[in-house]
Amino acid sequence: MSIRCRDILALPALKDMKIVAGMGGLDRILRWVHVSDVPKITQWVHGGELLFTTGMSIREDVWLWLQLIKDLNEKNLAGLVIKVGPYISHIPHEVRDFADSLDFPVFELPWEIKLVDVTQSICNYIIKKQAEEKSVSELLNNILFGNFKSTEVILKEAEYYGYNLNCPHCACIVDIDGFGEYLKRENIRDEKNIVEIKSHLHQIILNIFEKYGKKVLSMLMRDSVIFIWPCKTTKDKYMIKNVAEDIRQRVAHELAPLTVSVGIGRCYRDLKEMGKSLKEAERAIKFVNRVMGKDAVSHYNEMGLFRLLFEVQDHGELKAFYDDILGPLRDYDERNGTGLLNTLEVFLRENGNMVKTAGELFIHRSTLNYRLQRIEEILKVDLSDGDNRFNLKVALMIGKFLDSAN
Repeated sequence: MSIRCRDILALPALKDMKIVAGMGGLDRILRWVHVSDVPKITQWVHGGELLFTTGMSIREDVWLWLQLIKDLNEKNLAGLVIKVGPYISHIPHEVRDFADSLDFPVFELPWEIKLVDVTQSICNYIIKKQAEEKSVSELLNNILFGNFKSTEVILKEAEYYGYNLNCPHCACIVDIDGFGEYLKRENIRDEKNIVEIKSHLHQIILNIFEKYGKKVLSMLMRDSVIFIWPCKTTKDKYMIKNVAEDIRQRVAHELAPLTVSVGIGRCYRDLKEMGKSLKEAERAIKFVNRVMGKDAVSHYNEMGLFRLLFEVQDHGELKAFYDDILGPLRDYDERNGTGLLNTLEVFLRENGNMVKTAGELFIHRSTLNYRLQRIEEILKVDLSDGDNRFNLKVALMIGKFLDSAN
């Protein structure tokens, strides 16, 4: 629940503060305020601050204003508030144009407005929102892990924070793909930088909720954002796939080269079932990582036979089934450097359609006929038989599952 620049504009104490440039950056994360008239300010800030200045040390020097905005943007500040008065009568158009090009918010504050009233209002708002975020995270954590006795109490607590949980919900996980490897590869060790990446991810997700007109309980947990999506209507139930895809695409755009995978559990009306939905979302994430290759969206309902495979503890029995059904063909390919196993997989995926299979493999139909005959000879099966095809499909899925597990 990160605070953005746009979130403070409705505060009564800021009614006279107007944005004059960089409106495209109003979703920048705001962490605190800082007041200074020192030109070389970047050594005194961490990033995320909203800087207030009277311009006393810069005055009407356009070049110095441009340099200041460049430095603040590189330091990832939330924005700049300039008190217009005796030191600077107006904000030059060159400064506004430059801020617009960077999507760096620049605000104008009348000289007669007391700075202490404005900064105090913003700081109080930040503190209040941080406390609320902690409470909301605890609320969601209690729901997902069953740490509550009374559903009625939970519903009232959620309602207090503006969330309606009196309808079916499904648990969803947005997991950063290979985050540990990324941090190691980029040599990112500073906890502040790591938190900023995760906060940015969370804010992207919150912005998408806003786009869909939904207020959704969410929280950061390790390298993931977890939320419960309301399935009040049939439209809501199917909308979650679009939401998840929007999240995946937006992250790829804003946080490249990072990507995310999204796992979606089933909808349940009883909040006590949210833990079950969370486990389903976790399995959907595992399905993405093992079978789909990450950077994808998976709904537990659409995992098919893999739902059962994830429940099997004895992988030895799965391997025995695979060896019995497809072992001879696998061994033949390894000995002869052929790709008959792949031919079989495409043939079954295309439901035995010869034209589509040949097109997918870029081979002539006569070549495909020869390969299928060899497959039947090696496996001693009739590919026109429905039961045989079913067993072969299951064995292929088991093979993928076991390969990914290893």
